[in-house]
Amino acid sequence: MDHPEGDSALIIGETLPVCRGFGSMRDNRIPLDGTWDFLHLVEDYRSRPVEWRRIAVPAPWQSQFADLRMRGGTGIYRRDFDIPVGWKRDRLFIRFGAVFHIARVWINDEYLGMHVGGFLPFSFDGTDHLREGHNEIKVQVDSPIDDPNVFPDTSFAEIPFGKQSWYGPLSGIWQSVWVERRVADHIERARISPEWETGRVTIRGFLAQPALSDSWVCVTIRGPDGATVVSAETFIAAGGSAAELDITVPDRLAWSPAAPNLYAVRIEFERDEADDDVIVDAFEDRFGFRLIETRNGRFYLNGEPFYLRAALDQDYYPDTICTTPSTAFLEDEFGKAKELGLNCLRCHIKVPDPRYYDIADRLGLLVWTELPNLGLLTERSGERKLATLKGIVDRDGNHPSIVCWTIINENWGVDLVHDPDHRAWLKQAFQWLKSYDPDRLVVDNSPLAPSFHVQTDIADYHFYAAFPDNRRGWDRFVGKLAARDKWLFGSRRDAVQTGDEPLVCSEFGNWGLPDPELLKDSAGQEPWWFETGHDWGEGVMYAHGVENRFADWSLTRVFSSLKGFVEAAQWQQFRALKYEIEAMRRYSAIAGYVITELTDAHWESNGLLDMRRHPRVFHEKFRMINADTVIVPRWDRLSYWAGEVAEIDVSIAHGAGLELRGATLEIDFGSTRLLRLNDQAPGTVQPLGGVALPVLNEPEPCMRSVHFVLRAGDGAVIARNSLQLAIYPRHYRSPSVGTL
Repeated sequence: MDHPEGDSALIIGETLPVCRGFGSMRDNRIPLDGTWDFLHLVEDYRSRPVEWRRIAVPAPWQSQFADLRMRGGTGIYRRDFDIPVGWKRDRLFIRFGAVFHIARVWINDEYLGMHVGGFLPFSFDGTDHLREGHNEIKVQVDSPIDDPNVFPDTSFAEIPFGKQSWYGPLSGIWQSVWVERRVADHIERARISPEWETGRVTIRGFLAQPALSDSWVCVTIRGPDGATVVSAETFIAAGGSAAELDITVPDRLAWSPAAPNLYAVRIEFERDEADDDVIVDAFEDRFGFRLIETRNGRFYLNGEPFYLRAALDQDYYPDTICTTPSTAFLEDEFGKAKELGLNCLRCHIKVPDPRYYDIADRLGLLVWTELPNLGLLTERSGERKLATLKGIVDRDGNHPSIVCWTIINENWGVDLVHDPDHRAWLKQAFQWLKSYDPDRLVVDNSPLAPSFHVQTDIADYHFYAAFPDNRRGWDRFVGKLAARDKWLFGSRRDAVQTGDEPLVCSEFGNWGLPDPELLKDSAGQEPWWFETGHDWGEGVMYAHGVENRFADWSLTRVFSSLKGFVEAAQWQQFRALKYEIEAMRRYSAIAGYVITELTDAHWESNGLLDMRRHPRVFHEKFRMINADTVIVPRWDRLSYWAGEVAEIDVSIAHGAGLELRGATLEIDFGSTRLLRLNDQAPGTVQPLGGVALPVLNEPEPCMRSVHFVLRAGDGAVIARNSLQLAIYPRHYRSPSVGTL
């Protein structure tokens, strides 16, 4: 049998139909998720007995078998299923949400085809090989490894990949599989382009193959309340491959994080059969009226100033790695993100399950999505990366939550510093994406030193500085970012910059610790990824045995228990993030930030939630510093002798919302002081100057808090903040060392 190999296989794979996540006509689907037979082919498999196992689909095989945690290679999947009587009157398609990385499919021992690419949906027409009644499907999955000799046409360095190089390989069928009954010329996908200003919607429906006969495409749009707001139809002649309609929605409601108004569209494909108009196919999707733009160094959402408060999201899960556990799991996670005051997630170098965007749309979270990595930019790998990028836009482009794409992260897979051809490639990719999806922002390279931008809508940069150790370094970085330092675009002369790109620190953060008890499974066992991380940070990230190390190092002399130590580490994480965010909010030139990260990821413990999405101890307090309007104290020191005067500079950062009128700031430190603010427009910072606070004569060492409350003219609380000071008496007799 002729099986496609090499580049010819890539062409076949990349041109397969894109199947939308929630698609259409659900009663015409047979789900194939569940338990399959599985065989992993080891190097010497021909000399061993065949050992079939049972595997859950969808989920990577690394999440299910202890001996395969760090192994790619080849796996064979097999299962039986039934096709109901009468189904073969239409075409039957085998649909895959995503398989990492190369999939070859057989139905009843007949070869269907091959797909290359680990993140996007694909399908095969299995009609001629399927039969009503019993059927068998086999899928061979090849997951490239670092050795290019094993998979010479698809070496790991030349395929798009995510964080496998950090957290371990991902292999196998990791999204859903199903059989779908559709007409041959069904609606494959639709591109919905709403105009926020006018309410006009352009809908383009694309057929899987040219129309078999003259047909009508009928579109119905329902509003956020479910009521029909407008309908229209257009004719498509036999042989046509697409249809386009322009519709205006009256009195349209905008989509935003505060009001995530979604419209539903249903596209019906009708034609005359036996002198009657029959709906032969349908496609459903949702969209929203949302405008994202930049002007004068600021973000604007639906024409209003917008301050970006985002968190990096690895989109990793405690038991299934990259496979979404459930819709409810994501809803809970995104709900907690909003509780933290976040308005955006930066989905990091991967293509998530379509439900990720569905839930962001419904709950009102912006998403900044990043294209998966390359290990090495070549002509072949560059084509694969751009094909993946186009596939992402085609699959996900109707989601109002997505506001930004990133092409490269931190110079990975390219050498922008030394290679002008790489810079030219990236610039061309940026310009192509802006033309293909003009309604979103694009970042070329989200840089970490020494890399930089070549052409971008956002002048973002990554910088990590532990607090309090590198406080001065953080302050220097923030000041240079606000001043639009030359390292943003480098010293090369081929960069394109306007000087108006919003300035964003798109990665920063500090570590806390999760409670290991909360990470154990239902049987009380620690997760398998506790055994990872020993190669990072000279072993300090290795989680296994943390309880023993805590005891061996006699840390009980300082912390009452491991739980007490974990809570102290989390409060230190809060203090560090608080300082870093407040330092950025002092500069009106900085338009937002992205915290690393929303959740812990295996051995990384810098999340605002742990790997099982338990909140940190500061969860309820975090939105105090992570809001549109923030009270920003600036201090030189936090320790004082009793009777000294604490000097604190105070500013009000007002990133978005209505103009502040008649606002006052209350400062309480033993007594209350009232400061009256000037009226303040959104997108500005108002310095209030230095405030002198006399420190009380405390008889014992203690911690005392300065409390700040910002009130509107009607007395309503706009923002709160606090600052803890350590107070020491001038003459204190220590029980151990005497008078100090």
